[in-house]
Amino acid sequence: GVDVEYEALEASADNAARNGVDGVEWVHGRSVVPGADEFEHVAANILVGQLSRPSMVATLALGTAPGGCLCLSGIRPDQVRVLEPLYAPYFEPDPELYAERSPDAHGKEYWGDWARLVLRRRTN
Repeated sequence: GVDVEYEALEASADNAARNGVDGVEWVHGRSVVPGADEFEHVAANILVGQLSRPSMVATLALGTAPGGCLCLSGIRPDQVRVLEPLYAPYFEPDPELYAERSPDAHGKEYWGDWARLVLRRRTN
């Protein structure tokens, strides 16, 4: 897992351990070289404004191995149509892994609906 926040790396490692996930290397983002380091699974849980920046698209594309998965979360269902064309030169959507989630009845009023968009890195 890669993140730019040490606290996020620690929380992710703790969560992975609690869920029986092992074999994950936890790396701070400053030590990753875009284009040289590629990962099979990449997750970006940030808002659409950051995810739609050309530099972010390029960084995520360079960091995802060909055939690997990129999961974009922290987005609203209506923002998916904004992101898909931006990532289309590098990724294909994986519709079987797309999901929308509503919080419980109390949270829905405040938080609204969220989406998870999973993309597969093109191999050609």
